[in-house]
Amino acid sequence: MTRKYRRKLGARSYKDYTADEIQAALRIIEEGMSERSASEITGIPRGTLQNKRIGKHQKSPGGQPVLSPDLEKKIADHCMAQADFGFPVDEFCLRNVIKDLLDYMGMTVDSFNGNYPGSDWVKGFLQRNQALTQRLCTNITRKRAGVTTEDMQEYFRHLTNELDGVPLDNIWNHDKTNLTDDPVNSPSQ
Repeated sequence: MTRKYRRKLGARSYKDYTADEIQAALRIIEEGMSERSASEITGIPRGTLQNKRIGKHQKSPGGQPVLSPDLEKKIADHCMAQADFGFPVDEFCLRNVIKDLLDYMGMTVDSFNGNYPGSDWVKGFLQRNQALTQRLCTNITRKRAGVTTEDMQEYFRHLTNELDGVPLDNIWNHDKTNLTDDPVNSPSQ
């Protein structure tokens, strides 16, 4: 049995009010204005103001995160560290990491099929942890991967010799992006 935790089409949508707007409306009510008048002035429904005033519905609407914010932060940090070591984590790998982690911790999440999170959960995880981004990974060519330390040292020795006596104001750092050996078929034309 697969549980759907996505909002169904046509379901009631929620209005997002900032915490400051809610607090301002509650201050107006505390100063003696009626909830009905405060609702008309602020545009926040009266029922919402009543619920906020008595402390009902403290959680955000919709499904609540399965993992704690601390655990999600640790997972995000782990993904960043893996990417720094040259092993970026894709969606499939992240889903497997979460499944293995839940199994290791002995947790069962009913909304995951066999403790395996869906792609919707991954989207929510990425929204909650915006330091993570999805990018396409490009492999380096065999030629670039074959460059040795000695090759690099020899390059810098030659570069040092070539730049000897050249004033620093005459040295430019330029990449090959806009250089072409075929100006007729240049993309800038």
